[in-house]
Formats: sequence, structure tokens, C-alpha cells
Amino acid sequence: MVQHDPCPSHETIFQQLHHVGKGASVCTALHSQSGFVGSNSEIRTQRWWRLHELLGEEASFTTKYDSGSPEAEFQWLNETVPLQEFGLRRNLFGFMTRHHPKPDRAALDLAKRTHKQLYDVFLPISDPDPPWLGLGDPKRFKAGSLPTMNACRHIMMMVFLMHLIPEDERRAGLRVLEVGGGYGNMARMALLAGAETVNVRRWTVFDMRQSGLVQEWFLRNTLHHGTRSRDVATSSANVTIRSTREIASSSGADISAFFESVVEPQVTLVDTSHFHSWAAAAFHMAPSAPVDGRLIAIGTHSWSELPWETFCQYFNAIAGRATYILYATQRHWPSTALVNRKLAMFRTMYEPLLEVQTEHGATLNVVFLLKGLSGA
Repeated sequence: MVQHDPCPSHETIFQQLHHVGKGASVCTALHSQSGFVGSNSEIRTQRWWRLHELLGEEASFTTKYDSGSPEAEFQWLNETVPLQEFGLRRNLFGFMTRHHPKPDRAALDLAKRTHKQLYDVFLPISDPDPPWLGLGDPKRFKAGSLPTMNACRHIMMMVFLMHLIPEDERRAGLRVLEVGGGYGNMARMALLAGAETVNVRRWTVFDMRQSGLVQEWFLRNTLHHGTRSRDVATSSANVTIRSTREIASSSGADISAFFESVVEPQVTLVDTSHFHSWAAAAFHMAPSAPVDGRLIAIGTHSWSELPWETFCQYFNAIAGRATYILYATQRHWPSTALVNRKLAMFRTMYEPLLEVQTEHGATLNVVFLLKGLSGA
């Protein structure tokens, strides 16, 4: 068995980053991938994710400005950031949003050619209007304007997945488990699409603490408040939004009660600390639980970027329970060998229904179906 270096301490990590000095922004640290040292790509990936964990533990968020004190200058990994400004703070959170206002026309074209009807449903609801979290320019939101780059790719991936799920299954009800949810936009799109297109009963996101805070704020504002998106009115969705931060203690009884209490349709935001304790995952995805709709797993980049051991923890919890899996991965990061090793793991239990390379071949999008169910 290959022995990996233990996760280094907070101070040690920054000493191991080239060209990143004390007081540098989180963005500089997180995006200095070539600056990580380690004997192999797996060790470098572990250190990358250790930085993410540290950010989740130490970054704080607010929902509004405090008029009594100006925004403090960035100090190490701790800064109070108004959520209204989240998308504009690429120096801190670019790794979570991959935000760019320029449309991805190739992604839109792929979605339209794949399934025109689903494309027509998702296009007008792909970006919220007004653009919450600072994700987009309000001046661009007008009839006929194209979505932001993020939204274009969300449309494409949703169409890739949903057109392969038979219509009667989509309407009967789906349970979705998302490994890494970005800022919550794919969940928002699916829930606003309507039960005639996608009948979402439960949408569960496993993510880092700071991501869950952003997702909760974003979804409460865009699902519970009626909006207009490119002159298309959307009524507020009657969706229950819950977060594991509501759990009173770490006792098994409290965790069990949280996951067993469901008011459909429901979005459940799970801090990864609960996943790694295995208790929450076991309660929520137990095979003996009543089956009330297909379980769909989504991992668009976040799952693929995890170190091998963590990737396998998610795979072991999900594989066999999920009927369909939407998976997107960079082709050569953190290493081509690791990317291919993860794809090979999926193929042990799943067959690919669709494989499409996008972003000039840099990204591979795959929809997997559990083996033995083709033609079911």
C-alpha cells in the first residue's frame, strides 16, 4: 500500500507553497497548484483539499453589511464577506464559483442539440434575476440575453442527465444527491423547472461548511422569493430548505432525527463533517429505507477533484444505491492517471450512457447507469 504524508499543519502548508507569502489572499494560495510540493500528485491533492478544509473552518459570512464597521482587510484565512458580494469576490471564492460572465455558446449549442424541449425549460431559469451573490451584471438581464458561463454549463449538464432518465421516472419523483453543490444553482434550476419536467422530492448536497452557508442563503432567496429571469416569471417554490447546522448536538439520536424528518420537496445541505462520521450518510441513504423515487448522484468537478481515499468514501456510499450518476471531471487535473483511475472505478459498477468532452477537450462529462438496468 502506498503511504501518503499526513495532512500538514496550517503553518506548514503555507511554508510549502512557493510564491505565496504571509498575508496573501486565499485565491493566491488555492490557485497556486504548481506551487504545491510533494512526491506525487496524490500528496499534492491532499494538501490542496486541506486548504479548503481550513477555509471552511475559519472563514465567516454575513448576510448584510455592518454599517458600524467597514469591511476589514483580509487577514490570513479569516474575513467577513457579505453574501450579496460573494460572486464579486473572486480573490476569495473563485474556486467555488468558477464565475465568468461571458456565455459558453458551445455548451448551449450542445444542450439544444441534445434535447430541445429540456433546453427550452432550463434556459430561462438558468440565472436568477436579480443576480443574487453578484453572479452576473444586472444590465445584461434582458430579453434575448444569454446566460453567464456558469449557467450555460449548468443547462448543458442538466440536459445531458435529464434526457437520459425516462420521462415517466422523472415525473414519478427523483431523489438527488450532489457531491459539492457550488452555490446551489443546479438544485435551484431543477426545483423551478416544475414537476412535469423534473419532480424533485429530495435534493441533498454534501459540501464544505462555507459552501453550505452560501447555498442556503442563495436558495432561500431564489426559491422562496418569486423572481423574473429574462422576462420569464417564476413563482416562489414551496421547498423546505434544511442544513445540518440545525442539528443540536453530535449525538446519533439528533443526527438520525434530522435526517428522518423530511417535508418534500426538500433541499438538505450537509456539512461534510457529518458525512465523514458515516452516521449521517448511513441514516440518509440506508438501503433498507423506503424507496420513494430514483436516487440520482451528481458530482460535477468537486467529486473528481477529491483525493483518492476521499473519492472512494463517496463512491462506496453511493455506488449501487444511485441508478444514474452525472460526473464531470477535468481530463488532466490533478493528474491524468488519477482521473483515469477514478473513471475506471465507476465502470466497475456502471456503464456510460453518454460521454462528451467540452471546453476544448479539457473537461469530460459522463452520465452513468447502474449495470443491469439498461432496458429496464
